Amino acid sequence: MMDERKPNDDRRPRRRKPQSAGASRQPQLQREGRPRPPRKHGIHWQRHAVEFFVIVAGIMVSFLLNEWRQDRQDQQDEQQLLHDLRDDLRQDSLAMSIELHDLEWILARSERLKTHSQYPIPEDSLLQYLGPPLSYFTAPFQEVTYQAMRATRSAALIRDDALLKDIFNLYEQRYFMLREMASIDKHMVLDRMFPVLERQLFLLDANMVEFERLMADLEWRNLMEHGHMHKQRIVQRLKDEIAHGDSLMRRIEAQLGR
Repeated sequence: MMDERKPNDDRRPRRRKPQSAGASRQPQLQREGRPRPPRKHGIHWQRHAVEFFVIVAGIMVSFLLNEWRQDRQDQQDEQQLLHDLRDDLRQDSLAMSIELHDLEWILARSERLKTHSQYPIPEDSLLQYLGPPLSYFTAPFQEVTYQAMRATRSAALIRDDALLKDIFNLYEQRYFMLREMASIDKHMVLDRMFPVLERQLFLLDANMVEFERLMADLEWRNLMEHGHMHKQRIVQRLKDEIAHGDSLMRRIEAQLGR
């Protein structure tokens, strides 16, 4: 009887590969609900945490370094700003001192005009005594640094709030009042006193007859008196501003070099 098995039909039992003890227990552990043992090649959390904190620390140090550099730059800019303001105030003080001297000379000549009836003025000196009352005060202020400070908004660089407030008060209020007083004085001379002179025709022929007629004019005497009193107020205001400016300069100099 012929063998009906196929040539390749090997009925010999095949050998199974041996399994490790852990592999043979793994399905049993899964069936029992026990956790799997940790793998040797897992995520290294400690290493990543250290790297994260190193990166954060580097960013913080970079921010602190930039802040330190910006603070140093702000201090240098503040020193330059205070230096320029101090120089402007020094020039203002000198200019106002010169203006104060001129106004006191004008007032002295005006006082001499008022005593003409008791002590007549020589005819060859009429214009010398009449010219000063026809002069008007101008406000000689240096505002280059202050206007630049406002345009660039660099006032925030000044850390002393009280000093900054006084600087604003000086330019926005005290100097403003002096400008207004200068405007009134100019209006008094150009718009009110000169028309009286033109009407008297005194400027065409400065002789004693016309001078006497001018001094007898009630409108002229009133204008001259009002102008004299207004210049006296300007003189007092200038003295106050010079003293205030000197005090402010000393406070600014105390901030320089810090």
